[in-house]
Amino acid sequence: MSLPLGLEPQVLSISRWLVASGAGGAPSGGPVPLPTSLVLVNQPVRSAELLQLLWAQVCLVVCADGAANRLFDHFSTSPEDQARFVPDIITGDLDSIRAEVRDYYATRGSHVVLMSGQDDTDLDKALVQAHMRLGSQADAIVLDCLEGRLDHTMQTMNSALLYGKGHHAGLARAMGPTGSPIPPTPLLEASQAPRCLLLGPASAAVVLEPGSYILECDADVEGPTCGLIPLSDSRPVVWSRGLAWDLDGAELSFGGLISSSNAFSPVQPTIHGDGTVTMPSSRRSACQRAVLEHDAPAKHSADGASKRIVCLRVEGASVLWTVELPQRD
Repeated sequence: MSLPLGLEPQVLSISRWLVASGAGGAPSGGPVPLPTSLVLVNQPVRSAELLQLLWAQVCLVVCADGAANRLFDHFSTSPEDQARFVPDIITGDLDSIRAEVRDYYATRGSHVVLMSGQDDTDLDKALVQAHMRLGSQADAIVLDCLEGRLDHTMQTMNSALLYGKGHHAGLARAMGPTGSPIPPTPLLEASQAPRCLLLGPASAAVVLEPGSYILECDADVEGPTCGLIPLSDSRPVVWSRGLAWDLDGAELSFGGLISSSNAFSPVQPTIHGDGTVTMPSSRRSACQRAVLEHDAPAKHSADGASKRIVCLRVEGASVLWTVELPQRD
């Protein structure tokens, strides 16, 4: 059965942020299409390699309160690196940052911004600051955020959902020079919505607003396990091609179906010129057997990367696309 994807699906790649190529740790996916911030939260830095790779790609680094302590302590054995990795902004209610850390970064150029109030988390406040500096359509990457306490993880997913709907951009506008009340924020089209990429030690996630997508995946650095998780009381309806267990108009919900523990298909979809996507009719049993036996063959491109394509159509409400990540040093 073919999937009508349309002629202008969005093309997304998580792996473009995770693979360096060329001098200076530049991203493998070419120039960054939109201004992007890196937000650090109050969790240990799990991978110095990934932190440095992302730092080199973004144009703004924001620490959410106690994240400044984590950054400072991570480089405590290397004064040179400690002085090199200085965040642009430290923000939140500032009840966690140590005085010596605040003074260290402030004297080296960090802007320390107090944002009081308990309705928004320190992560939300960091995302607001990113919007104030980079504009309402800037993307964000939140590092080391999918671990620790479950309530924190759920709140982080909620922040990512609100980010794509313009919530933080509205707060940023309200804090502008006019001091005007927060204006009503219309629901953005998927092609206009800023994205908030969540990165943890074992998984990555990004919110997909209703629309059509081509997800370009690099099996060397993500997957094969993946999933689609509903995020609101509205029930998204999802079609997919390129997964081991494809969805055909499946309604996702808590208390109903959640597409967890899915996987990339070793048999790739074909995208036709009219915007439809098809899969070989006999691929299902072979595909699922390969996934279950953990021996799905990799298709290597000329540069050696293992490429996977997943095509999705999402209707009705947003979903969270999640992929497994390998452990990094």
